[in-house]
Amino acid sequence: MGIFKALWRVLVRFYHRCSSPPHFYAIAGKMLPWCVGLTLTLFAVGIIWGLGFAPSVSKQGEVYRIIYIHVPAATLSMLAYVFVTIAAAIGMVWRMKMAQIVAVSAIPIGTGLTLVALLTGMIWGHPTWGTYWEWNDPRMLLVFIMFLLFIGLVVINNAIEDKTTAANAIAILSISGLVTVPLIKMSTSDEFQKIVGKTIHQGQTEMFNKNQMTPEIAYIWLIMIFAFLLFFVTVLLMRIRNEILEREQNTKWVKEKIMS
Repeated sequence: MGIFKALWRVLVRFYHRCSSPPHFYAIAGKMLPWCVGLTLTLFAVGIIWGLGFAPSVSKQGEVYRIIYIHVPAATLSMLAYVFVTIAAAIGMVWRMKMAQIVAVSAIPIGTGLTLVALLTGMIWGHPTWGTYWEWNDPRMLLVFIMFLLFIGLVVINNAIEDKTTAANAIAILSISGLVTVPLIKMSTSDEFQKIVGKTIHQGQTEMFNKNQMTPEIAYIWLIMIFAFLLFFVTVLLMRIRNEILEREQNTKWVKEKIMS
């Protein structure tokens, strides 16, 4: 029990340090070089291996390679929306400034990832399904709705000058739209399609069956997912540091840092 109490005290201390803008700014600064290096390394390995050397698959041929961009971007876009919602909710309920800053900083990244997912999906969809876009497809429509929600969050943050009011409005909108994330995940299930209609997306495409999903393809896929995850963390830390400096520009510690 003594070990667990000590661990809990360490976690509580770390939590309180991270809730302080000066300490978070310093911690993020120490993490950034490592995050940038790992992100660039994983992207280089994944893109070169995936686009240049990975084996092709039957029927889809070379066009399937966009999966190494599309799937990680789509996965991270949903995680980003959940992340924004949790951070915004914490900021609204406990009035934590750092949680509000984290939420605001993550919104543009999630917006960009969702846009990449939509565009790469369209590029993949035309040779695969014969169409760039299908409004009757539940998954396409739900991802587009999530993109509009992100745009709404961006507009709110830019339109409302008072940071606290903007943070609360962001929390309310993000919580209201959170249902889109599980709906996107369920949209390829048979039960869901019986209710809302057939989707052209497959729950398990041919390239993902046991014969097509070779270890090499799986490794590249995982590398790219981690690359996108680290990209999200890296850009988030950069944006948080900039947001902290903007909000704390009149404080003593920021003025000292600028002068140093």
